[in-house]
Amino acid sequence: MNSAVDGTKTALEMAFDLAKSGQFTSASEIENYLAKHGFNAQQVAGGTLMRQLKELIKDAKAQNARRPGGVAAEREASGPSTNVQQ
Repeated sequence: MNSAVDGTKTALEMAFDLAKSGQFTSASEIENYLAKHGFNAQQVAGGTLMRQLKELIKDAKAQNARRPGGVAAEREASGPSTNVQQ
């Protein structure tokens, strides 16, 4: 069944949404999240797709940094992050 019809998303659609959300700092975090939540993370493997996800993550971080109260502003206020982006 089509994901638009039944209200569910494929792993690929979910990966793009998660990358755009600004809540993840790496594509591997997204892969881990998908696997933990029952998605086939292998559907989002591959060099080209990973580069696309990394670019979306970078754009989301930049957008949040410009927005007052965004994720980046909240992290900055709480101190340095222990997450290392790859």
